[in-house]
Amino acid sequence: MLWAIYQQDGERLLEGGKHGEAVRIWYSNAPYSLCGFYDTIWRLRDCDCPITALKMPKWMPLDEDSAQSCIGWGELSPGDWAAYLPLEREIPPNIRRAVAMEWDRIREENAPLRAVVNGRLCSVGEDFYDSFIRANIPDGTFLVAQLICNVLGHCQLGIGDWWIAKRIQVMQNRGELTVVSRHDSFYRQEMRKT
Repeated sequence: MLWAIYQQDGERLLEGGKHGEAVRIWYSNAPYSLCGFYDTIWRLRDCDCPITALKMPKWMPLDEDSAQSCIGWGELSPGDWAAYLPLEREIPPNIRRAVAMEWDRIREENAPLRAVVNGRLCSVGEDFYDSFIRANIPDGTFLVAQLICNVLGHCQLGIGDWWIAKRIQVMQNRGELTVVSRHDSFYRQEMRKT
């Protein structure tokens, strides 16, 4: 059902772009968000509509004494978004063409995963994040949720807990991790290095 809604939204976006309606894209450097930015530009590649974008900055001043750093727009309450409007920039046609060509190349690679490496969106293998997980495995027994929080908190990769949990399951199936105490919730299982 969600996929059908997303497809309808995509068709509505393309139809509006064909009729010259302005498009504003909110994106960040998180892999899912950057993929959405690239894909939107690619979909509108033949449309002569104005496109502007707001990229989430690494740091946003809140007042004289504080600043905020977020990975994605979902970390902000909707009322906070207006403070970012001064960052809106038009995406000129030459940049739009370059982004669309880059997305064509990335799509052709047909990799299982996309990641942001050194600020660039690129195709990677499904085991790309495994080294980050291994580097954050505590000594002794640990909760899966603890390991996931360590990876998300220390590495700030712009990915969700679900992907890390799936990779931990793969590591368990390979014999790298051993279950010490099972629980109905995978996140509450205790594990240790094998």
